[in-house]
Amino acid sequence: MRRGGLLELWLRLVCLAAVTFLLVLVLLILLGSDGWLAFETGLELTNEIASRIVVALGAALVVATAAFLVTLPYICWRPAQALERQARSVRLATLLAITVCTLALLGILIRWSIAVGLLSLTNREAIRLWGWLAVPLLVGMAACAVSGRDRWTDRYSQSVSGRATRRLLLVGAAATVLTSAALAVERRPRKSARTLAPRVRGPNIVLVTFDALSAEDMSCYGYGLPTTPNMDAFARSSHVFSNYYAVSTFTTSCIASMLTGCYPSATRVLHFGGSLRGQSADWTVSRLLHNRGYGTGASVANPGAHPACLGFARDFDVLPSPPLADVLMREATTMFGSALLATDLHFAYEFFPYVAEQLSPHAFAQTHSITPPRWSFQQGAAILRQLRDPFFLWVHVFAPHYPYLPEAPYLRRFLPTDELRTHVEFNDMVGRSGYNYSLGKQAQIDKGRLRYDEWLAQADGEFGRFMQELGRTGRLEDTAVIVSADHGESFQGGFLGHGGLQHLRPILHIPLLVHLPGQNFRQDIATPVDQTLLAPTILDIAGVNQPTWMSGPSLRTVLPGERDASAAGAFAQVLSTNSAFRPITHGTVGVIDGRNQYVLDLDSAKGALFDLAEAHEQRRDRSSSEPLLAAALRRRIEQRFPDIFGRRSGQA
Repeated sequence: MRRGGLLELWLRLVCLAAVTFLLVLVLLILLGSDGWLAFETGLELTNEIASRIVVALGAALVVATAAFLVTLPYICWRPAQALERQARSVRLATLLAITVCTLALLGILIRWSIAVGLLSLTNREAIRLWGWLAVPLLVGMAACAVSGRDRWTDRYSQSVSGRATRRLLLVGAAATVLTSAALAVERRPRKSARTLAPRVRGPNIVLVTFDALSAEDMSCYGYGLPTTPNMDAFARSSHVFSNYYAVSTFTTSCIASMLTGCYPSATRVLHFGGSLRGQSADWTVSRLLHNRGYGTGASVANPGAHPACLGFARDFDVLPSPPLADVLMREATTMFGSALLATDLHFAYEFFPYVAEQLSPHAFAQTHSITPPRWSFQQGAAILRQLRDPFFLWVHVFAPHYPYLPEAPYLRRFLPTDELRTHVEFNDMVGRSGYNYSLGKQAQIDKGRLRYDEWLAQADGEFGRFMQELGRTGRLEDTAVIVSADHGESFQGGFLGHGGLQHLRPILHIPLLVHLPGQNFRQDIATPVDQTLLAPTILDIAGVNQPTWMSGPSLRTVLPGERDASAAGAFAQVLSTNSAFRPITHGTVGVIDGRNQYVLDLDSAKGALFDLAEAHEQRRDRSSSEPLLAAALRRRIEQRFPDIFGRRSGQA
């Protein structure tokens, strides 16, 4: 067959694949763009869409080339019939493209129907429905391919393979790439020069945070199972804060507040996918330490917590990408400046094995995490070898985040059966209600908690090995080590996991262990405090003055003998139903005073008072029986957040 004919076939396949991928992409953008507008500007959203078009076109090129190479032997088999085979090959490719596009449309429509409430299905039921709808489609397409009665595919293939179409696609692709590259210039992380501020010579600082770790499942906080023997040993020479609380119920808001010392209403990181922008991007403790001469590095397994996604990547001298999808992550953030796309690509990498497991649980059962805790600590140890003293190292471990997939020897330590060994089994355990479950399922949820405890024990074991390695290097003697979490996890009160507007105590109650250089004793601090005090504490340890934007003082002020009453009280905000660019009018805000919890709903302006000991369920509102206490706690919230309530009272 002539070379020109082969080139024509390849171009036709590229056009078919490009049109198919772009049609699916348009639907995905329509489904998600309204949500993106809540935390991205119009220019940033344009960049997100442009970068996705570039990825779609690149994927189309790869798929089309692969299809061409697979069919090439068939086309070249008998040169005399090359043109006929070419036409048939293009027709088959067209059928395949239309089939893929239609299957994607079915999946998107099912997802949309569930989101708006037209259907109430679990993940497995949704995939099964998609499969049942896909079967007759596949049979019909196969019949068309065999019978050759598919004139409409010929018309489709001809319509997308002409010169005008090819030129349009090429011009569109070039324009998209240039647009994305131009927009990425504004978002691409750049290294900032160190300031001329006097260099400090404070101790080294290691911050270890675990994703979705509730203090209430840790043996060093009194839990009944030996889940954290290594952290128990660490606590014997640390300050242990027993009433330390997260400022929100999900990762991105908590990480931003933890590293800036500001509440979500100030950072404006209100959504998963949000990022620090403008002046707030300069508020991080890592930036302040970097500018005062600290070597900085971070090992972050969760792409949603990664500095490249949250907008402060330039704070770090050494910043590897998350595991497995690191190439996609690096290219998306570097080439396109698109942190949201990078996160999507990472989770897509996890999604396809999960779908395969849904379709065939026995053949594709996912029993191991793609982000095991050892990865985070091994990468952290490698970063340490590249940092000079003094250094600030942040290690964020994905475990014990869902799905809970412990490995030997931790597997079956607390739940000796073979139940709940795969990702799909955990989703089936919850059922059709998402994270909410009926109380009749509590016994099964308790088993899931035991798997969580095993996953936590594995993370604790890797922490112990990391601390031993740090000790062997000789750097531990001059290093402050802080252990905490972004948020906790709930297995009670009809809610499994984290997120949502409820301020359930197990989701907010997280650990804080602070070991100072040379410390050889344990000190327990019961004062209720929250995550915004961590950044001032790190600066205090480093000998750096606290900036005015941070919400509270160093935790040193609440130590026995130095207690600062103004630091007492833990506040939390869940504001994900707001736009990051508009005044806050929706969501929930709460306070914990050590015995009580008060949660105020901004939409209804109604509050609820709970006994903290019962706040894992929040079923008995005491506002009517103790109105004075409820009113006092409500005033504390309003006085604490004038940026929210000052504007609201002014409008009233």
